[in-house]
Amino acid sequence: MDILQPLDKFATVIFLLKMGKDGVLRFYLARKKQDIHTNGQALVGSMKPNGYGGKLEAEDNNSLTACAIRELFSESEVTAKEEDLILAAHIRFFKEGSRDENDFFMDVSFYLLDKYIGEPAETAEMGPPQLYSVDDAPFEDMMPADERIISCIMSGKQMNGKVFYTKDLQGNRYVKKWRVSINTPKVPFF
Repeated sequence: MDILQPLDKFATVIFLLKMGKDGVLRFYLARKKQDIHTNGQALVGSMKPNGYGGKLEAEDNNSLTACAIRELFSESEVTAKEEDLILAAHIRFFKEGSRDENDFFMDVSFYLLDKYIGEPAETAEMGPPQLYSVDDAPFEDMMPADERIISCIMSGKQMNGKVFYTKDLQGNRYVKKWRVSINTPKVPFF
């Protein structure tokens, strides 16, 4: 396995799933209480509703699934097993003008998880958890790429690719370009 360096450019996000009594699949989001940092800089406006996750650290032994499980517990007090994680998307995020494949600012693996112990709770890192469906998720208050990523993976498809960000005159970040492939897995997620 390749050594993932620098560690703070690799991250995970888990969406905890819960089937509603009405038969609608929902996922938990909670508001980040701290900015997301990469390369020592805070991503402006990153204290938004999100799934649970964070950056790869040395203690994860270069394992993204170990990182995902560690961050899940830290941010929600929920425990789970690495083998129950479902890799639903892998996205590299680039700033405008990036020309090199390795000039990404974040490489994020997105997981779905429907087998876990406990209910998510507010922690020092994340606000109170709330359940949403794709139809009522607060996408207008989330990171710019979240709506497309979450809508895709919650429909049972896998997404792989690159997202290129830019900023408007007010400094707001938005998606300028997508280069993604979307696949239907041979074994359905749910």
